[in-house]
Amino acid sequence: MVHEAAARHARARHCSACACIVLDGEVTMKANDVLDDDDLVDGVRLACQSLPVTDTVMVTYSG
Repeated sequence: MVHEAAARHARARHCSACACIVLDGEVTMKANDVLDDDDLVDGVRLACQSLPVTDTVMVTYSG
């Protein structure tokens, strides 16, 4: 099934379907095998790998 394959990729951190832009606050990613340095500078993070560092975090999924 397609959704099982997508879930497998997400668990393996090899897709960017959950990529978001952090607008406010700070997160740290447990792992990142997809985003490059330019993405990170632009505030892009993988939501599935992100843990909040600040009390409040605001993200958007539209660039």
